[in-house]
Amino acid sequence: FFDYVSGCHGFVYMNKNAVLKSSSSQALSEPFGLSLSDTTNTTSYSCQKCRRHLAVSPDPPSRDFPSGSSIQESAWLGLTACPPPVCIKGEDWITATNHFLAFLSETIQHDQPLCFDCTDIMVAEWESKLKASEAEREYYYTFLQNLEAEAEELPHDRQLSKELPLLEKEEAQLLKELSLIESGEEKIQQEAALVQKEREELEAQLDEYYKGCNECVVEDIFVCEKQHSLDQHLKAEMEELTKLNRTNILNEAFHIWFDGHFGTINNFRLGKMPSEQVEWNEINAAWGHAALLLHTIARMRGIQWTTKYRVIPMGSFSTVDPGRYELYGGAPVFWASTRFDKAMVGFLACLNDVLQKEAHHTQEKIPYEIQDDKVGGLTIKLVGNDGDKWTRALKYILINLKWLVGITADRPMGPPASTSGATDQLTT
Repeated sequence: FFDYVSGCHGFVYMNKNAVLKSSSSQALSEPFGLSLSDTTNTTSYSCQKCRRHLAVSPDPPSRDFPSGSSIQESAWLGLTACPPPVCIKGEDWITATNHFLAFLSETIQHDQPLCFDCTDIMVAEWESKLKASEAEREYYYTFLQNLEAEAEELPHDRQLSKELPLLEKEEAQLLKELSLIESGEEKIQQEAALVQKEREELEAQLDEYYKGCNECVVEDIFVCEKQHSLDQHLKAEMEELTKLNRTNILNEAFHIWFDGHFGTINNFRLGKMPSEQVEWNEINAAWGHAALLLHTIARMRGIQWTTKYRVIPMGSFSTVDPGRYELYGGAPVFWASTRFDKAMVGFLACLNDVLQKEAHHTQEKIPYEIQDDKVGGLTIKLVGNDGDKWTRALKYILINLKWLVGITADRPMGPPASTSGATDQLTT
């Protein structure tokens, strides 16, 4: 078979599109001096490995190859080494050759045609495979001989027949034990199923427990954060309360100070000097603030009036009961000035009432003692009085009010005092 294949060099290019026309064949033939008439029955193929061009013809060439060139170097191959393919009726020699090459390719499992060198390589591969197959056959043959030799050395059938009942008995015993083991295994599997079920229930309970724990932790964190927030809020409120407790609201609302020879309350000067005249509107406003301050302290301290006078704070038009004496001046008539003096005397009596009661509780000395219409030895009346002395007396009144403001801030407040008709008039 290999001799036949090696004699058919230059066969199979199975694609019919590779069949060249006579012009292609002529191009392949002209280097060797072949005429078109010589290559009419010639076709061209390619080696399926090295892709050389191979020329195949059913007849040998009429001319020799050029001197110095081998058959591998040329592109011309004849079929002289093997008989031409048998043509089926109605087929030309090219179709028959293609059928033959297709059969050959399927048989040897290599695409055809091949050149001389590629064919030699293919034959060498097949010879190598043949040698490997022969070596494998020899190995199997040796192994078979060894098995036959071992079979001759086995004990006799009688000895085996004696051992067979014992082996069967042992087998039955083992089958019985296997049955017991299988039944025990079923029981164990049932118990394992119950244990697995209990395990799943416990895992479910554990998940619920962890879920509850997580909820408790989250709630605890929320409560802690809320508690921390409340603590901070309480701390801020306590600081604010401490700040407010240290703040004297009366001192903030009624700022008593001085401006040269004048005493001032909320920056309103109280008094008149020959060298510096103050408008009555400013003086009346200062008296209104003083009246409101005295009235507020009496209410905060819960003082019950023991004097017959009552201060009615009404801004720049405050009055003193009884008699509705005007605690404001500036009227051009004389009788208005006397009523103003009576109002100032009544205000002084109310101030002295509060001072005496606060001094009794605190055991502190009043800055400027009040006696009838005098404060610090200076009369409070305007008619017949010197402007400088009257201004100093008014300044002493403001100093006593400042002392009351400080005392009130240091002592807790008492119940609101009953101011009878004064409260109703103030509200009105």
